[in-house]
Amino acid sequence: MPIPLFNSGMSIPTPTAVDAYIGARLAIRRTMLRMSRETLALRLTLPVSVIAGFEAGLLRIQAKTLQDISQILQVPVRFFVDGYQPLAANDLRSKSGRNGIDEV
Repeated sequence: MPIPLFNSGMSIPTPTAVDAYIGARLAIRRTMLRMSRETLALRLTLPVSVIAGFEAGLLRIQAKTLQDISQILQVPVRFFVDGYQPLAANDLRSKSGRNGIDEV
């Protein structure tokens, strides 16, 4: 269930298995380049704790941030989702095309 933001009418989406997969791929690529979380955080102007949250799959990465990460880590955005297989019912939504989301 999404977490409501204070009186904004918006909410933080609940992370899913795909968020954990993307975070793991981020950690793998960052490690391959021998880049620290601190360096990546500095380049993105984000706190190190946010990078740790991305990598742990606890925080969902916004599209623009993922694009920035892909440029810094020198891989196409597709690198982060290649090989993902949905396992849970909530991840099947992204495969169904509902909510304007096309198949990955």
